[in-house]
Amino acid sequence: MSFANLKSTRGSSIDNLVKAAEAVSTKSETKSYIDERFWKPTQDKAGNGYAVVRFLPAREGEDLPWVRYWDHGFKGPTGL
Repeated sequence: MSFANLKSTRGSSIDNLVKAAEAVSTKSETKSYIDERFWKPTQDKAGNGYAVVRFLPAREGEDLPWVRYWDHGFKGPTGL
């Protein structure tokens, strides 16, 4: 691109940048940081939950039929 082309399109380039920045900065949706892909048991009135786990055979090419998953949650100074 030549300098003359850059000079002639500088106004429209700036307008395009401003429009793109405004589109990004406007909050069109509320973000939710809850990941719906992970299932968690529902709790009863006492705060207890349960789940039935069914083990499936490993897929072809996998050595072990399980996946390691850690979920840590802490509340207060004692963790309760």
